[in-house]
Amino acid sequence: MISSQCLSAHILVEEFIRELDECSLDYDASPVELVSHTSNDKLITSTFFSGACERYYFDFNLDLQKGWHQYDTSSDAWYFGIWVNLSTLQIIEFAEGDIVLRTYLNKEDMKNALAKMNKHYGSPPPAFTTISNDGTICHHYEERPSM
Repeated sequence: MISSQCLSAHILVEEFIRELDECSLDYDASPVELVSHTSNDKLITSTFFSGACERYYFDFNLDLQKGWHQYDTSSDAWYFGIWVNLSTLQIIEFAEGDIVLRTYLNKEDMKNALAKMNKHYGSPPPAFTTISNDGTICHHYEERPSM
């Protein structure tokens, strides 16, 4: 059975995704469209498509204070990104207009999903690189969200 807390969290993020239509500057682009909505005993999944969206909408509008963190991969680009919220057990994946929202119903399933993602995406890339005055290169890494 899906708890009301999980369902409420899922609905809030669905509403956030639907607001993409309001921020698009491309008036000829297709609106955000709910493609599918499924649930089982482990998670709720909603899949959307937006022809006018870039990952930066999520970067700048997902609230860090509400628990959202970027999940760095070597594939990150304007057309691809992943964000994780450990407190609401949610993952958003954006790839070339496809938006997948997953809300896990328990911590163990979320932990397993993050472990699969770590295996699939491998080590995180440097968040940024610095070069000192003597030419030494230093890579700086952000810790990925984990449980």
